[in-house]
Amino acid sequence: RGKAIEKYRLPIEAFDYPALLTLTIENVSDPEQGKEAVQGAFGRLRRRVIPPSGTVERPDGEGGTKTVRWVWKMGDDGGEPADFYWKSALCEAGEYDLARRLQKKYVDQGRGIPFSELVPAGLYGIDIKQQDSERYHVHLHALCEMPFVPQAAIASIWEDLTDASVIDVRRRGDLLAETIGYVCKAPEFETVEDEVEYLTALKGSRLMQPFGELHGNISDAPSLLECSNCGRAPQFWNYLGLVDEAYDNMTVATSEGDRPPPK
Repeated sequence: RGKAIEKYRLPIEAFDYPALLTLTIENVSDPEQGKEAVQGAFGRLRRRVIPPSGTVERPDGEGGTKTVRWVWKMGDDGGEPADFYWKSALCEAGEYDLARRLQKKYVDQGRGIPFSELVPAGLYGIDIKQQDSERYHVHLHALCEMPFVPQAAIASIWEDLTDASVIDVRRRGDLLAETIGYVCKAPEFETVEDEVEYLTALKGSRLMQPFGELHGNISDAPSLLECSNCGRAPQFWNYLGLVDEAYDNMTVATSEGDRPPPK
């Protein structure tokens, strides 16, 4: 978990508007099927366009539903107050140029706004929990660069893709550690047989993946051989070889490196 956080820390810290987008699907009986389903649906979401105005039915918290509306700007609501005013939210975030560009290029032309342009980069992790002996709860956590997109609009498209409308958007907390933590934590199982089935089905699967502008642009920071006593990377090491080639990712500090280890 620590290695993954360090790998993605600097690119994520460069985000101006980090947001944690959580997307779920209906429970499945096969964890591999669930992983492929949520991964495929997220890929399709990133290729969709979002209407500047629309409605979606959402749970009201009392066992019923309510209609949630989003519009591009004040005046598009037809006199009925909307739940989300898209353009004003972007301007409040300081994204005046983005708001003008989206309006001129898409809204004024009567076109939907590409999701990939609203969310240009991010990192997602897939979390799989066993509900009982026959069901797995699968959801995807995407740490996105996202100034503002109406949550109801994302829910509408996600429901169209998966028949599931449960989504969540958060902007507070240690979002990177949380995203990676969901993937790295040890899952719990009902029985040993369930654990074997899970590990066999997902062996070799990639559950964490950068996307958009981050995909292919993350460089692995070199690891240094460190002294097990002081944790430093000394100038002088007599590097005799490796034990297992698969784990040989070390480089030796140069003469300008850290100070020698203590005597």
